[in-house]
Amino acid sequence: AEIGGRLLAKWNLPPEVCSAIQFHHSPTTEAAEPFQRSAAAICLGDWIAHHLNEPEPALRPEHGILLAPLELQEDAIQPMFARTQKGLEPVKGLLDM
Repeated sequence: AEIGGRLLAKWNLPPEVCSAIQFHHSPTTEAAEPFQRSAAAICLGDWIAHHLNEPEPALRPEHGILLAPLELQEDAIQPMFARTQKGLEPVKGLLDM
């Protein structure tokens, strides 16, 4: 994440994009300010991507801190996850999932 954020900065991407990538493994730390919301969104997306093959994964307690910057309730995660799984159905064969 650190290297990715630095590489994106070298490519002159906007600071919000670079910082969000750089801090997506620790989006609620002070270092992530003022891009906590973007970093938390990427962190949540990363979590969803890593759990796509599970029928109903549960957020670990440490992921609960992502909800506040995103203004989400925990019960919003499962429907979001299900929509992502459903949206990927047509391309699953192409992605070898």
